[in-house]
Amino acid sequence: MHYFQFNIGDYASHTRHLSLLEDLAYRRLLDVYYLKDGALVGTVAEVARQIGMREHIPEVEQVLQDFFIADNQGGWGHIRCDAEIAHFRDKSLKASNAGKASAERRNNGRSTDVQPTNNHKPITNNHEPVIIEVYPLWLPIDSWKGWVEMRKQRKRPLTDRAKARAYKKLEALHSAGHDINELLDRSTINGWLDIYEPKGTTNAGNSNHAAEPTNPMVRAVIASQARRATNGERPTDDWA
Repeated sequence: MHYFQFNIGDYASHTRHLSLLEDLAYRRLLDVYYLKDGALVGTVAEVARQIGMREHIPEVEQVLQDFFIADNQGGWGHIRCDAEIAHFRDKSLKASNAGKASAERRNNGRSTDVQPTNNHKPITNNHEPVIIEVYPLWLPIDSWKGWVEMRKQRKRPLTDRAKARAYKKLEALHSAGHDINELLDRSTINGWLDIYEPKGTTNAGNSNHAAEPTNPMVRAVIASQARRATNGERPTDDWA
C-alpha cells in the first residue's frame, strides 16, 4: 500500500505516553508495515535498522511490545494495520472486477457477428456489405483491373453476367495456351470492349461485340481514347 487513512485523534489518544523517539519509531514502523503489506520480519535490531533507528533499539523495542504482536515465524503483526490492508485489497479487487466487466460490456457492444454467404459478401450488423473479389489463379490481376477500368471510363462497365462470360472466355484462351496478360493489355490499350484471340486463330467463346477493327485510322482513334481514359484525362475529339 502507498496510501492509508490516518486518524489523528485516534492515534493521539493511544500514543500520549510515548517519548519523542518512541513516537518517531512508531510512525516509521507503521509506514514500513503498510508499504510491505504485512508483518515486520526480523529481530528488534533488524527492525530498528529497517526504519533507520539502529542507534535507538530500546525505543523501537518498547513500541514493538506496546503495539505489535510477535508471531512464531519471527515477525511482528499489527491487528489494526492488518484490517486496513484487508479492506484495501478487497476494495481494489472490487474496482478491478468492475473495470473488467465494464470493458467486456463495451467490447460486446462493438462486436460484430459476421455471416458469410456463398457470394463472398459478409453481412455485418453495423456495416455495409463487404465485397471480397475472388480471382482465378491463372488471371493476371493488374491487367484484368486495367481492362475493367477502361470499360468503366467508356461507360460500359461489366455486369455480373458480362463478367462471368469474360471469365469463361479468358479461361478458354488460357487453356488454349494464349498469354492472358498480353490479350488483356492489348484490349485495354486499343479500347476494345471484348478480348480477342491473336490474328489467324479462332475466337474462344462467343461475343456480342464487334470484331477487331481493321481500319488503321479507327484503331488509332480508339487506342488514343483508351490511353486518355486510363490516365484519367478528359476525352477529346480525335476525328477533328
